[in-house]
Amino acid sequence: MTIGSCDILQYAFCLNKKENIVEVERRNIVGRAYYAVFHTAMDYVEFDLKIDLAESKMSTHSKLFDALKNYSTSSPPLKSKLQALARELKKLHSHRVASDYNLGTTVTQSTVDLVLAEANRLTKKISELQALAA
Repeated sequence: MTIGSCDILQYAFCLNKKENIVEVERRNIVGRAYYAVFHTAMDYVEFDLKIDLAESKMSTHSKLFDALKNYSTSSPPLKSKLQALARELKKLHSHRVASDYNLGTTVTQSTVDLVLAEANRLTKKISELQALAA
């Protein structure tokens, strides 16, 4: 059975509904929310923008941010939207990195709520961009 990025985001929201969420669960929610958007954005870049990310030697995350930021298009509004998406995705990535690697820093419920809201918003934003590409 395969899953999609929307399943990962739904899982993050389901985890957040649990009572008495502990820190490790909050960290997991942040990670799942980020990766849901990451996979959605990767699909958009590879299938809609037709960019082969395998060619670069950067990390996969950096390749994605770079592809969005530097996409060559004759449409200034699209370029602006892609650059904004790159910045927003990078910010979401920083929350994921903090959750995974900064174990001495508390991941609060307000951070979880912010990340979930942002992940939901970015997923919708990418869907709108995909509709324009169709």
